Amino acid sequence: MEESTKDPSPLEEELTQEIDMFTANEPRYYKEGFGIRTENIIRVVVVSAGGEGNFLTFPDVTLVPIQIKVIKSEQLALQLFIVLKLVVSISRVSKEVGKYLTDNGDSYPSITWLEKHSRLTSATNFSTSLVDFQDHANFCNTDVCTCPWLKA
Repeated sequence: MEESTKDPSPLEEELTQEIDMFTANEPRYYKEGFGIRTENIIRVVVVSAGGEGNFLTFPDVTLVPIQIKVIKSEQLALQLFIVLKLVVSISRVSKEVGKYLTDNGDSYPSITWLEKHSRLTSATNFSTSLVDFQDHANFCNTDVCTCPWLKA
């Protein structure tokens, strides 16, 4: 596994991302006495955009449930893309890790814990409608979104 040593930055003169390179996506927030960081390993993948050429995408490789109860969802409601990505990620973790646990005879408590901690319910206080996001998570390719309602 190769991990990039540089963060993308507008100040960076040259940043090389190579196909099949693995790197970390580390959204974080720090202030004195407190810090939170989620880290996913992502892979550099090339996809064709038809007549527009090829583009790099960065699908998640690691599948770890995000602890929903620590998210201040009211701060995310205005950022549609972040909320959408969050719901798609949660859905993917639940489906893929849940299937792995079930297929490998894992214990009922593990599966129950995963379902409980990867479920978006009315207790999650997003002010935007989650119905659309959950529908999206059920039918869209999670690596490259092709939904017509997300096109510019």
